[in-house]
Amino acid sequence: MCDRYFYDYFVASEPKRATAPRWVLRTFCAFYPRPQRVFVLTADPERVRARRADLTIAEIERQNEALRAVAQIYPELELIDSNLDINATAERIIHRMAKNMPKNFTLRSENE
Repeated sequence: MCDRYFYDYFVASEPKRATAPRWVLRTFCAFYPRPQRVFVLTADPERVRARRADLTIAEIERQNEALRAVAQIYPELELIDSNLDINATAERIIHRMAKNMPKNFTLRSENE
């Protein structure tokens, strides 16, 4: 589990954004190990701006649009609307994860 991954190169703001053409990024991504599932949190630009004063509304809108475009290419990305409170957002992610678990999957306790 991680909070950033290769897909971030398609979305990152200046100066972190990759300067390579998108086809180069997509080619490289084809050889990069890909996770089974990626949950991408999206929110209204005003809500994000309240938490991230370093980003402009225009940049947040650009990133949201870039995330939607990347999710169209890579089916393992699932956009999650995080406009709800943190508990509701976490519950939504847990529900989506549980929905796609194999039927024989069981969680082990820490003592095992």
